[in-house]
Amino acid sequence: MLPNAQVEDMITVEKHITSSINETITINAATIANIEDDMIVLSRKIEKRIATFQPRTSQLDRETLESHRDPFRGFFTLFWIAMAFYILKIGVGKFESAGILFDPSFFRLFSHDAIGLILSDACMVGSMFFVVLLQKLIALGLIRWKYTGMVIQHAFQISFLFVPIYWTFKLALGAKWIF
Repeated sequence: MLPNAQVEDMITVEKHITSSINETITINAATIANIEDDMIVLSRKIEKRIATFQPRTSQLDRETLESHRDPFRGFFTLFWIAMAFYILKIGVGKFESAGILFDPSFFRLFSHDAIGLILSDACMVGSMFFVVLLQKLIALGLIRWKYTGMVIQHAFQISFLFVPIYWTFKLALGAKWIF
């Protein structure tokens, strides 16, 4: 539960989804913001957008794809069948030309600096849990989303984007598996 100071700052957006068995499911999404302060700063155009938001369904929504009446359902099935045949064709061609299905030289490239590769991947995957921890702290009210949480989130996203690039080109330039 949020502290009283943040309860009045919450905007609730309801999204109604019609499932394949014709029942309506309501999803509540909450955004913490101080509307009175923001409306003074925001222009009238943005103020109108906030007041008139209505969620729209997409052909790529999971609920839409599960419907048996969806016109794209056959296309997606055909796409994955074509991908399976393409992978099978590549495997057969490789086996006919080289006599083996997997070339062991590919795996030797990874084993050259396997520890560095494993540590790099573990750091990237593990750092994704930082976002979960941050959002839990915001939900508990220990960190306010407005300004503090938003700055922390965006700083993390920028570092998540640029630190692996820096790691690849500056620190691990000698690794054979990168190039």
